[in-house]
Amino acid sequence: MCGITGFWTSKPNADQAHNLKRMNDAISHRGPDSEGFWSSNDQSVHLAHRRLAIIDLSPAGHQPMASHSGRYQLTYNGEIYNHLAIRQSLEKQFGSIAWHGHSDTETLLEAISLVGIDATLKMLAGMFALAVWDLEEHKLHLARDRMGEKPLYYGNSNGTLLFGSELKALRAHPSWSADVSQQSLDAFLRFSSVPSPQSIYTGFFKLPPAHMVTIDNVTADLPEPKPYWNRPLFSEETQLESTPLTDKQHLDNLEEHLMHVVQSCTLADVPIGSFLSGGIDSSLITALLHAQSDQTINTFTIGFSEQEYDEAPYAKAIAEHLNANHTELYVTENDALNLVPDLPTLYDEPFADSSQLPTLLLAKLTVDHVKVSLSGDGGDELFYGYSRYIQTKELWQKIEKYPASARQLVGNALGAIAPPVKSSIDNLFNGKPGFLRQKLHSIEQTHSLLASNSFETFYEQMLTLIKNPLLREGVQNRLSVDAYAPCAHILAKENKMMSTDMRHYLPDVVLTKVDRATMAHGLEARAPLLDHRLVEYAANLPLHLKYRNGQQKWALQQILSKHIPDKLFDRPKMGFAVPIDHWLRGALKDWTMSLLDEKRLAEEGFFNPELVTRLLQNHLSGRENNHFQLWNILMFQAWLEKEK
Repeated sequence: MCGITGFWTSKPNADQAHNLKRMNDAISHRGPDSEGFWSSNDQSVHLAHRRLAIIDLSPAGHQPMASHSGRYQLTYNGEIYNHLAIRQSLEKQFGSIAWHGHSDTETLLEAISLVGIDATLKMLAGMFALAVWDLEEHKLHLARDRMGEKPLYYGNSNGTLLFGSELKALRAHPSWSADVSQQSLDAFLRFSSVPSPQSIYTGFFKLPPAHMVTIDNVTADLPEPKPYWNRPLFSEETQLESTPLTDKQHLDNLEEHLMHVVQSCTLADVPIGSFLSGGIDSSLITALLHAQSDQTINTFTIGFSEQEYDEAPYAKAIAEHLNANHTELYVTENDALNLVPDLPTLYDEPFADSSQLPTLLLAKLTVDHVKVSLSGDGGDELFYGYSRYIQTKELWQKIEKYPASARQLVGNALGAIAPPVKSSIDNLFNGKPGFLRQKLHSIEQTHSLLASNSFETFYEQMLTLIKNPLLREGVQNRLSVDAYAPCAHILAKENKMMSTDMRHYLPDVVLTKVDRATMAHGLEARAPLLDHRLVEYAANLPLHLKYRNGQQKWALQQILSKHIPDKLFDRPKMGFAVPIDHWLRGALKDWTMSLLDEKRLAEEGFFNPELVTRLLQNHLSGRENNHFQLWNILMFQAWLEKEK
């Protein structure tokens, strides 16, 4: 696990080595163990690397690395879990290879050298972002792993192609020049993150998961990235084409897959631990790690004094059952609040999932004991784990009974009514619990839900936190979830939602949060559930194995019950949240008022000051709970302040 950066310039000069060092220093936190540099003879192409040594701690794993043939130079971030199997395959095909060490970097590079980058990417099981320079054909290849665990930004500025694991590396180059993208801000306000392939800056992009881009001319327009893997739609079609399996056969096969991916994620030359929240996903990963380990495993948990947010007692009970070496930290409000000023720097572009705070604290706790930790990320998206899935389907079933034209008419009418009337109608939704109350308290949201002309559009509106132009005028961009996940019309509604989240919410929110939080502390996080081989298998499991009799993630719970007593995990899902709504009225109030000052908003020109003030005042008075919307705005404002 590391950080990578570099550039290809049409204006080589003697200062480029200094520029490369500046870029690499900007991401030193991603690789505290060592650094490396490579430059072409003509000083036009430059690669850099920050190393967090996990496999092959010797100099043989140092990067950037040259292929044995000398044709390729590689800088790479990630872990290839099946690299030893790839070595065997290459030797079987090409004969004995004089390996210099046992790093996955060397395996990756030699595979590219022997079979080409397209074939190599299809062979890989793991997480990665890479840049490889072909000295023979003068081409730069950039690629990102299938699920989007590792980030890679790139863009062209003033005749220089810049790339790196984080935007701060690109900004460190003197050629950097970019404006805030209005389209990206629009998307961020809706979804709490800037979705791939956009970045917050015009002209700079995130390489989408499962894509690569090959650049052969630094002065030409950037080519479109191309996918190298067809991400599976969630479907039961495969079950219709062969003899159906029994539930027991499915569960046995799934458990075998799970055991394999957990085992593959233990490949390391440093100590490994496991995040343990006490929920189903992390408990299952921890239990399977324990089942395959001949040593006491290390587990890590964050606890909260607020009971409604605290899962630490459950995690502790599970750790004790597994005889784990358990470490927990109960965080105070001040622990979390002290991190708030650092969030814009850590996340580089606006990011507003408030669970970023406990995730950062968990990473800080864990890295004092191990350098690698397993997580349960992906379980909700693969096995129907979010409560919003049930609530969205139930609400749509009520709404779709009425003609689309009538819903559109009523929705548009609600959107046009006066604010005092809206406030009265808002009260109708006060009794709605949890997710629905958060979504339905606003008439602006309600009229959009009613006006949805398809289930896909309806789910997009359910995911939307701020609907334009509620806070910004003149921006009508609509980023449909169909742009992330073309859902075949034959798919069940449950599969459409999981498929959408696998392509958008998982990489752009969940995995972004985990990558920045862990790498900020030099910790590597591995997510066994995101092994593409398991994803392909799980995507085609029958729905009744994921949701049965009101029980979500049914198959995972059946497997987990073989390792841990049901009483230790059979309870409602809690999530990994912090009480932002209370903090905005209390400890964060002064910070909030400063960032959302009406005069300041008017001068900056990104938001409608009157509408933001109304949103804030209604929250501070307790009339509404607007913390989701306000946190998005605040995270942009805090980021913008850092940019000045």
